[in-house]
Amino acid sequence: MTSDLAPPRRATSLLGNTMYDDSLPSTLVDAVVDARYVRGERGARLRDALAALPPERQALGIAAMSAEEVEGTDARPGLCEDPAFDLTVSHSGAQWELRYVSNILVLTEAMQPALYALSSECTAALSTAGADVARAVGAGCAVEDEAAHFPVGSACRTCLSTDGNHGRCVTAGACRALMTREVFYEGTSYDVVQARMLACAPDVMTTVTLLARELGEDNARPKAFDHGAYFAFCLPFTPAGESAPVPNCVRASDANQRPARSDVLMGFVDYIRRPGQTGQPHHNRLWAASRVEVEGAVFEDMPLYPGGLAGVSEDFDHDGFGLPPNTLRPGGTDRSRIEDTFALDWLGAVAMKTSTNINGVPIYTYNHNLCTTWSAPAADGHSTCQIPIFTNTFQPADDDRWKNDWAAYLAQRAPLRIVVAPVLTLAATGRIDPSVPGGHIPQVMGSTTLADPEWENCRWPTTFVPDEMANYETVDFPGEYTFTSQTWRLGRTTPAQARVMLATNWHRNFCFQSHAP
Repeated sequence: MTSDLAPPRRATSLLGNTMYDDSLPSTLVDAVVDARYVRGERGARLRDALAALPPERQALGIAAMSAEEVEGTDARPGLCEDPAFDLTVSHSGAQWELRYVSNILVLTEAMQPALYALSSECTAALSTAGADVARAVGAGCAVEDEAAHFPVGSACRTCLSTDGNHGRCVTAGACRALMTREVFYEGTSYDVVQARMLACAPDVMTTVTLLARELGEDNARPKAFDHGAYFAFCLPFTPAGESAPVPNCVRASDANQRPARSDVLMGFVDYIRRPGQTGQPHHNRLWAASRVEVEGAVFEDMPLYPGGLAGVSEDFDHDGFGLPPNTLRPGGTDRSRIEDTFALDWLGAVAMKTSTNINGVPIYTYNHNLCTTWSAPAADGHSTCQIPIFTNTFQPADDDRWKNDWAAYLAQRAPLRIVVAPVLTLAATGRIDPSVPGGHIPQVMGSTTLADPEWENCRWPTTFVPDEMANYETVDFPGEYTFTSQTWRLGRTTPAQARVMLATNWHRNFCFQSHAP
């Protein structure tokens, strides 16, 4: 299974800021409750490796090891195994056993600002400095204290400039007793957001530190899917030959995808089956949840790493899919109405992006038809686009916020190349599949092309016949076409109304071990 949810090994930096409204995708999915960790052999290699360390290093957990030891390399698997948990649910009057898997270093408890109070040495230094607040820095207050509690231009700084009495300013409401810790990283000050993270099987935890650009005087944590809020996600590891952990940070590169926080948690299914059954029905299907409660731990957030799922909600200018879920679709007017936003598009695109067993295959997702005139449906339900052919001089008027299906092409940067993806393989509704026990599996439908022995030779539980679109007309024979692509005529309700589609031109191992219970 491709590790779309797993962190890339390294990336570089990018500035920028975009704020979104409160998250809508979490309202599409239910919570996982009363789950139990899968123990036994899972996690044994890491457990044995930690037990071999001196007691003082054992206390550091996986931070006592290098990232290569924990995550593995191309030449050697890592010690860290994917955590998994079991739960039992009722569906259609029967009991079902579910085993869900999370990638390593993904699920976190609620990401919160790291708040702290000024030390007594700092407040004494401020009192001594009086109106000259700057004199306290280096004389009891650190530069980080100034950046966190009383930066130049803040209400707290203005209040302290009277007499340096921090307690009085807290009582007056100008200063806060607790502010988000600041750190200087590569010469820039960042606010610190932290969370406990489920790192490795069976239940090994670590701490993830997020470097946020600016939380403000209200210590407000960034909203979900805000790709401009965070500079980097950092995990502590001890490099080979070193004696203490150092931050290992994942960050965006210039003009590339930026990290963000998701309040929808995701992983992969090991099986969903009746008690007493064997096999792995629904193996490797994506599960999604608003929260995961397992043996007293409550996980509510998930990092979106550049190169993985961050790309789905990232904008076009940063090499993303352009599906920020909390923003309005073209023509949408009500941000509280799921159908008016990209929330359904986002969940559907994530479900399709992760529906593969191999890496490196180009895909193109789209959620808008350029065709406005279709033939009547054929006996199998598909239609053919009847629009005029587009040329360099004859282009359709369109809102570029859509992802269009014309020619189903993928424009890839650095180096620039155009990849034509004419075969429609999957369609997603952006909602949870009501037929699958548990209520956590996004609904994805497979095209009849996948059932073709010359393609994938498999059939999804719900199958559809793609529509057809003519793209290039033969010059000497008007009305005859030398290139067509498959599409989905939006508005079709058979077998279900799709929200976003996926096209490719490669075999991509879209077939799972089993789909039906």
